[in-house]
Amino acid sequence: MKKTYTILSMMLGSAMMLTAAPAPDQSEAERVSAAQDIVSIKPNEDKSGLSLSIAGFELGLSNRGQAAAKSSEQKKTASKKPYRNKIAVFELGFSQMRDVDYSDYPTRSSDFMDMTPGRSIQFGLNLFTAGYGFDRGGHVGLSTALGLYWNNYVFYDKTTCIGEETGRIAPYAVGGDPKKSKMRNFGLRVPLTLDINMGEIIVSAGGFGEWDLRSYTKTTSPKQYTDLKYTDPLQYGLLGKIGYNGVYVYCNYYLSDMFKPDKGPEGSVLTVGLGLGF
Repeated sequence: MKKTYTILSMMLGSAMMLTAAPAPDQSEAERVSAAQDIVSIKPNEDKSGLSLSIAGFELGLSNRGQAAAKSSEQKKTASKKPYRNKIAVFELGFSQMRDVDYSDYPTRSSDFMDMTPGRSIQFGLNLFTAGYGFDRGGHVGLSTALGLYWNNYVFYDKTTCIGEETGRIAPYAVGGDPKKSKMRNFGLRVPLTLDINMGEIIVSAGGFGEWDLRSYTKTTSPKQYTDLKYTDPLQYGLLGKIGYNGVYVYCNYYLSDMFKPDKGPEGSVLTVGLGLGF
């Protein structure tokens, strides 16, 4: 490195020699030495750059400011942590069908969609999750996932189930000595929430879309399974949750009807449950 500085100094000295008129009695070596006395380059005291001296005047050449700016930018980038999504791995909730419209059904067959409280269960497993933070501290962000959902609706009247023999969803009496009568569906769900993070406390609100892959009824004693084709495969709704330190309470409200238009009673499902594991 010192050799490089000497070469640069000699080059500048030579340039000065070429532009200056030489003294008549000076030898070549004396002229080079005189030029080097006029122009010299050497490292700064803190080794951060070069010091250029021309006829006694010194000019410092340093990249310290540029290095400091680069270091500051790297520090800012490093301080921004990836946003951790707020979708739980497991969800377990209890469901009820709300505001069911039986106006197109005989009075005697109304309320056949009533569900047993505490036994109509929703289970969710979110396999793929993602999140995006809007600010460096991660106080506000978006969370989403791709999950599998199972809905298990146990009818209050176990002697009655639903079928499609009449061209629409309608109740029918279950023979034998039924122990249980229920409807199940299984599907894929994609939630999207806006999260407000206040330390260990989170508050989220958003919506979800769900695609039912299969719907069927089941009765026991005798055991019988019957696929349903009149359920609406595309479901959607609103969701909200509040949690602390990896556990949250959530609420889902379906805006869509459970059944296709004119194929069953209109009504939406409300689910309240618990989520575990951010």
